Order: sequence, then structure tokens, then C-alpha cells
Amino acid sequence: MSDDDDFMMEEEEDEDYDFDYEDEDGEEPDVDLENKYYNAKGHKEDEPETALVEFQGVVDAETEKGDWGFKALKQMVKLSFKMGNYDKTLEYYEQLLPYTKTAVTRNYSEKSINNILDFISSSSDMVFMEKFYQTTLNALKDANNERLLVKTNLKLAKLWLDRKEYARLSKILRQLHASCQADDGTDDQRKGTHLLEIFALEIQMYTATKNSKKLKALYQQCLSVKSAIPHPRIMGVIRECGGKMHMSEKEWDQAQTDFFESFRNYDEAGSFQRIQVLKYLVLANMLMESQINPFDSQETKPYKKDPQIVAMTDLVSAYQRRDIREFEKILRNNRATIMDDPFIRAYIDDVLKNIRTQVLIRLIKPYTRIEIPFISRQLNIPAQDVEDLLVGLILDKKIAGHIDQVNQRLELQRQTTGTLRYNAMDKWSANLTTMYTANINKYFGKGVNLYWNVNTRQENHTTRDIVTMSKSAEEVNAMLAAAKARAQAAALALRARQQGQTQQPQAAAGAPTGTGAGAGAGAGLSATELVRQRAEAARARLQSLKAASATASATATTPAVAPPSSTQIQAQAPAPVDPRARGGLGVDLTSMISRDEHGNLIINAVTSGKTVKAPSFATAKINQKPEPKKELKILDVPEDFTDPEKNPYYDPNLAAAPRERKARPLKFAPKGKYKSIANQVRAEQRVEQLRKEIEERGQASLQDEDLLVKDGFTRREVLKGVEWWDAAFLPNKTYDDFTEGNVKIDTEDSLITRYIQHPIPIEPPNEAAHAASGKPRPLMLTTKERKKLRRQRRRELLKEKQDKIRLGLLPPDAPKVKLANMMRVLGQEAVLNPTEIEMKVRQQVAARLQGHLDMNAERKLTHEERKAKEQKKKEEDIAKGIHVSLYRINDLSHPQKKFKVDKNAEQLGLTGIVLMYPTFTIVVVEGGSKAINTYKKLMLRRIDWADNTRLDGTEVSEGTTDNKCLLVWEGQLRERQFKTFRFVKCRTDAQLKEKLARFGVQHYWDQALAFKEEDMLGAQVTL
Repeated sequence: MSDDDDFMMEEEEDEDYDFDYEDEDGEEPDVDLENKYYNAKGHKEDEPETALVEFQGVVDAETEKGDWGFKALKQMVKLSFKMGNYDKTLEYYEQLLPYTKTAVTRNYSEKSINNILDFISSSSDMVFMEKFYQTTLNALKDANNERLLVKTNLKLAKLWLDRKEYARLSKILRQLHASCQADDGTDDQRKGTHLLEIFALEIQMYTATKNSKKLKALYQQCLSVKSAIPHPRIMGVIRECGGKMHMSEKEWDQAQTDFFESFRNYDEAGSFQRIQVLKYLVLANMLMESQINPFDSQETKPYKKDPQIVAMTDLVSAYQRRDIREFEKILRNNRATIMDDPFIRAYIDDVLKNIRTQVLIRLIKPYTRIEIPFISRQLNIPAQDVEDLLVGLILDKKIAGHIDQVNQRLELQRQTTGTLRYNAMDKWSANLTTMYTANINKYFGKGVNLYWNVNTRQENHTTRDIVTMSKSAEEVNAMLAAAKARAQAAALALRARQQGQTQQPQAAAGAPTGTGAGAGAGAGLSATELVRQRAEAARARLQSLKAASATASATATTPAVAPPSSTQIQAQAPAPVDPRARGGLGVDLTSMISRDEHGNLIINAVTSGKTVKAPSFATAKINQKPEPKKELKILDVPEDFTDPEKNPYYDPNLAAAPRERKARPLKFAPKGKYKSIANQVRAEQRVEQLRKEIEERGQASLQDEDLLVKDGFTRREVLKGVEWWDAAFLPNKTYDDFTEGNVKIDTEDSLITRYIQHPIPIEPPNEAAHAASGKPRPLMLTTKERKKLRRQRRRELLKEKQDKIRLGLLPPDAPKVKLANMMRVLGQEAVLNPTEIEMKVRQQVAARLQGHLDMNAERKLTHEERKAKEQKKKEEDIAKGIHVSLYRINDLSHPQKKFKVDKNAEQLGLTGIVLMYPTFTIVVVEGGSKAINTYKKLMLRRIDWADNTRLDGTEVSEGTTDNKCLLVWEGQLRERQFKTFRFVKCRTDAQLKEKLARFGVQHYWDQALAFKEEDMLGAQVTL
């Protein structure tokens, strides 16, 4: 399908599918305008100039602005744009815009303007595009059409995004943001749909410019918009951005969720980006180490067999089976499908590390010792990479063991069941302690908590000592039973305190139930006095502990502070009060935890009367003795350590005796050392200056010689003897014979005879080929005549086919049905079963398109055939004759221009030489006629010789703004003089003439040297 066909199909869709509507007023349509419009439309493909004139006639014939004038102007806009006349396009478009106010409906005008904007978006003229969109925006502002104004701005923003014009895109996005803000400067949530479209454009811009900071802020803003009903493609862009952001922060779960939402939205919008996002979803699923196949969901299951996804499907399958070799094989075989994406390539190392880690853990599970080379062979990676993996696993505490680097072995440490059980119960006990402390703080304040922490700390030290001394199963079970009992006691105490608080109001209202003076005293205290009394008791206990700590630090013989006895703790405790007034069931903490007369800790009702010794070491950091520093001892190695047969890792080259640093005495520089160095530097500078002066004088002499040659003051040699053309007529070879009348004119041996010499006739080129074919030479036709003959021939073939169909010789062609003309062609059949008919129509359209693509594929040449065809054309061009052209360039030092001169000569199959002289450059090329003409256009028109800037913006050399290339001479040769095309630098004219003399073309130098631009301006070929 050609571009013209696409253009015609688009125009047919804009004509409302040729439906006829009945006019309510009974007025007949303007038949003349309609006929003029469709007549002009018939000339649109073959004669666009005639079509433009006839469309203008439709506009002029319409008295008031109406539908036909609007359609005619729309066709004129598109035709003039297609012809490349951008000024006329803008002029017709400005005439079209006023029609949108009254001549046509609002919806039809919006649809037409959108189609025109889409049509002209293929232009490469950025100035024209900016003017066109600015004209549209100004007209929409005057018409107060805010909805279409925002849509046009969004369309322009998408255009700048596709063309990577980020500066212009940022300007439009700021304007769009301003139009979607409320009066207070915040985003207007009522315009949530437009906001999301703007955010999506910004996300794509910042993704292209790799601005991660802006992307995070935009993603959060997008999620805060709740009132919008956006297009699924917009949400796909936003969710894809969120997934990439979470991937960069290694939040695999959230990235997987965002990628799934992005895929679902892209799939709903029918975007091709869904395939790429599905790959990202599979990648995130593997990184989060999920055992769920991502292709099991209903949304992704249809794409499981997609050719672009099959590689990722196999990759997931190998990953879940932990088949490392199959995984790496899939990566190698599908590098173009998987690894070409830079985003996937950035995270594929993490996926490989995950699968290798899992395979490694499963591999070493049954062993206690395993060789690292064996693991390396199983994982198919170097031993150093295996060692890095093992180090990471050991540091992360995923495996317990160490690496023996001498024997290249991993030794695992298996913990006993009792140790594992103790570690688990230790964590459980710590959590219970934290929970109990929090509850004590909540109900009793910090005073009681201090007492509990002191005793608990001593108890923890004691328990740790027991575990250190013995780790038998019986002792571990006893410790577990003790910890369980302590937890039960703590729970009972907490429950008792809670019940005491619920019963406290009743105890205050009734008579005291406790016995003893303490109970009665406690019952008579108010709540405030009770809290104050407990705070004073806690403060007293804290001071006593500080005093005991100071005494222990002053005493050198005592390693640790003796814990207070139970009587001391009871003395420091507050006075007993009524249990009900105090709250609880009267269970005191000192009844649970106390000490004997020797200071040993006694856990009553918990450890069944077992006594735990107090620690015999300092528990405070300040009381501990400083540990001596560890010093490395130099050990004597065994005798077989240096034996290479017994120790293959010993390298005698590395064993070197330590070298002592020798003293460096002061050395003074001898007198005159630096003066001699300075004199040497000055001498070198003088030599360099003399060399430059000699070069400058040589250049000046060359320029003087060029001026003499150009002015025509060339030195001619004195003639000796006679000219060669006169020598045959002078017997004595002197001009005295001519004076004496002794000239060979009428003699028999004279060159002048009465015979006429006729040249040998030469056949014109390609005459032999035409004579061999037996066909006369075809008449040369112009392009317009060839097109006309083609139209006539096709018209005759079509008429002949129609006649055969009328006579019944050929079956009629099936109607070319498409969605645009389905109702008009099929009629009642389409109404009865529209779903089936639509499916058939879509199948027919797809079949026609596939047939068109198949025909193109059959006609398409392979790479080798195309190369052979190009080579054949070059040979045919050269067979017609060798042409040569000589150019003179003022300056060819620019690397870009040198590349163009060299590369084009190579591609066109030209031979020759480029002689780079200090004052100018000579370029000689020879080849076929077509190749020489193409190269001539390159040298005289395409290359801007005055532009002397590099791609990075720096100047190559100064004073080359008047640089130019001139065609000195062109002609035809019998055969090639050069075999290749190369560059040669010549500093003198002698070297240059010597180079040209090797090929017998030394006269090229004389031509280029004597060439004057003003004499050849009229002779330059106009291209």
C-alpha cells in the first residue's frame, strides 16, 4: 500500500462515510458545489495543481461559509503540505479556522483539526511546525474552546517528546500545569485526567534524561490524583515508572506489583509496550524469589507462547527448577531478545546471583566439608566467584562455617539440637522480658522497673555462666524449664496487678481486709502519697546501688560488687500496705526473687529450690580489667613447608629477606649545575626558533612563486632549432631553408598530398547490444509521458476486464469491504449479524494487507543480490567511458570534510589521489559518468566548505571562512591512471610533481596552479 493510498483512505474516512441525512427544512443540497468538490477530488492523485484550483473554486463559489467550503479548504491544506508548499499550507489553514465557529459542528471541527495536526506532524521543518501549532492555539483561544486547547497542547507536547525537543517540551508542560491549577496554586483535582496525561509526559521526559529525583516526586503526585478516569496507556506509563523506581531501590515486591498494573493497563490500551513491561514483570518476579509462575494469571497467560516472550517463559521455568546451566544457556541463545534492553541488562547479574546462591545452598546442604573447585564445576563459574558467594553467605549468616583457603575447602559448622533450642528460647525470653518491662512501666512506674532490671541483669549473667560451663542436654532442659516457669510467674503477676486495679474502688469504699500495721497504714494513704512514697523508695535504692558500685571500684581485691541481700532489699522496699488498697492479690516481687545470706540468687517457686551462684566477675564495663593487646607471634614453619612437592602453594619468588632502609646523607648540588641546565634549555629554544623562521621563509617563498605563476610571469626556455611540426618540411632543419625556398611541399616524400584522410567510423555506445537484440531503439519519453502511457494502459486493461465480466467470461471481483463502507456495501446482511460480519471484514482487510506485504517480500532483493546489482550498475557505468575531474580546495584540514571526500569516493567506486599542499589541496577522481556527476554535486554543492567547526563546537583553524572548492577541469580518458584513492601530503612542489609523474598526469599540477577563479566562473556547471 503506497503513501497515496493511505492519503486517500484517510480522506474517505473524513467524509462521514457518505451517509445521507434528510434535511428537516426540505432544502435540497447545493448540487453544483458537491459536483465541483468531487471533481476536484478526482484530480487529487494525478494532477494536484488542478485539484487545488478547483478546490479554490468551491470555496469562492460558496456565498456563505458552509460545509463544502470547509471540506475543500481541508483538502487544500493537506494537498499543499504534501506538495511541500508550507507557506500555502499555513495560508489555507488560516482560512479554514474561522469555519469552525459557525460553519460546522463543534465535534466535527475538533475531529478535523485533530486529523490535520496528525497529518502535518510528519514534517521535519521545525519552524513550520511551531507556526502551525501556534496558529491553532491562537484560534482556539479566541474561540474559547478550552478542551480542544488542552488537547492541542498535549498533542504538541507528544510531538516534541518524540523528536527529543526537551526544552520546548518543558515550556509546554509548564503552560499545561498552569491551566490545571486552582486559584490557590494547587492542582485542581477536577482536572485529574489532564493532570495524569501531563504527569505521564513528564515521566517519559525525565526517564529519557535520567532524572531519578524528579521521577520519584512525580510518581507520588500521580498516586495522589484520585478523581481522574485516565486512559489506560497513561496509567501504564505511570506504573512503569513506579516499577523502575522501586527496582532501583531494590524493593522487588512493590516493583512486581507496579509492573503488573502497568502491563494490565498497556494490554487494555492495546499498546506494544506491554511486551516490554511483561519482561520487566518476569524480571521482578525472579528477583523477589517468588515460587509463583507469573504466567499463571489470566492477564499474562495469553502471551505465554508469544515469540518475544517465549525466552522469558523458559527463563522463569529454569529459574524455578534451579537449573543453572539451562538458565545460562537461555541467556546466551536469546541475547538479542533479553540482553539488548539496558534495563534488563542492569539487573540480570542480580538474578544470576540469586539462582547461584540458591543452587549453592542446596548443593552444600548434605555436606560438612566440600571442595570449592567442585562447587565451581557445578555452578559453571570461576572459583574466585564461588568464594565471593560463600563469603557473602557467611557474613549474612545464611550458612555457618568458614573457608580453608589453603586446601580450597568449605567447612560447615552444624549446631546441636540443644543449642538451636536454647537460641530460640533465649530470643523468646528476651521478648517476654521486654513485654513485661513495658507493662511494669505502664502500671507501677520506673521505680519498680529499676528493681526488676537489677535482678534480671544478675540472673541473666548467672544463666550465661551456666551455659558456658556446661551445655549438656539435661542442663539445657533445666534452663528451659526455669525460663518457662519464669514466664508463667510473670504472667500471673501481671494478671494479679490487673485484677487488683479493677477491685481498688471497692476496697477504698469498704473496710480494709489486710492484716498488720503495714496494711492498715497503706490503706489509709491517698493515691498521690502512695506514688510519692514509691518514688522515694526507688530513689533510695538507686543511691545505694551507686554507692556499692563506687566501693567496688575502689577495692582492688574484690572483682565484683556483692549483690544486696534479701533483707537489704526488703528494708529498701516500701512499707507493706493492704493488697486490695495497693492493687493485686498481694503477690510481692521479693517473694519471687530473693537472695540468701551469702548473696546467692534464689528463684522461689520457679527453680524448685535450686540455688544459682552470683557472678564472680565484674559486670560493669568500668570495673573490668583492660585486656592485653594481642601481638602476632612469628612461628617457625615446618621443614616440608618450603618443599614444592608437599606444598604446591609455596612460591620461592615471594620469599624475600626484609630490606633495611639505608640512611640517605645530604648531597649538595655542585657549583654551576643549574646554570648549565638553564644554558642547555636556552640553546634548545634558540634552535627551535631558528627552525620556525626557516619554515616561515620557505612558506613565503612558495607563496611568492605561486603569485608569479598566477600572474603569468612564467620563465620560458629559449627555442633551439626548429619546431617539430616544421621539421618535416625543412631539409636542413633550419629556418634558412624557408628563406631560400628550399621547402618540401611538392616533392614525393612531402607530407602534403592530394589524398583526403577519412577517420575510421566508430559505432555509438550500446549500438552492438541493440543490434544483437533485433529490436529498434526505443523512443526516449519524459516522466510525464511515461506516467500518461501507464494510465492509458491500465485503463485499457481495466476496461477489457470489465467487458469480460459483463460477458460472463470472468467471475466478478469480490467487493473490497472495510469498516468504513461495510454498512453501505453489505446493507441488510450487516444489520442481521453485525458481529460476524465485522469479524469477516477484519479478516479480509488483514488478508489484503498480508498479500500486499507478501508481494513486496517476493520482489525484495536479498543483501547479496542488492550488492551484485549495485556492482553491475557501476561496471555498466564504467564501460561507457572513463571520466575524470580535477578540483582545487583552499583548505582540507577539517576531519569531517576529509572523511566525506574519502568515503564517497570509495562508495562510488572512484579512483584518484588527494594531494595536500601547504597552500591548497588538489583532488583528482576518475570513474564512470554517473559516479563523477554524483561526486561533483558533493564537492560543489553538498559540502559547506566555509563551515570550519567540529561536531563538539570547537574551531579547527582560523582564517578558513573563505574556504571553497572549484572545478578546475573535467574530461574523458581512455583508461584509468590510478588504481586506488588515497591521500598524500606534499611539502614542496617537487614532491607533488614527482607523485603525479608516477601516474603520467603531472600536467594536473600546472592546470591547478595556473587556474584563476574569475576566468572560470562562467564555465562552472550549474547543478
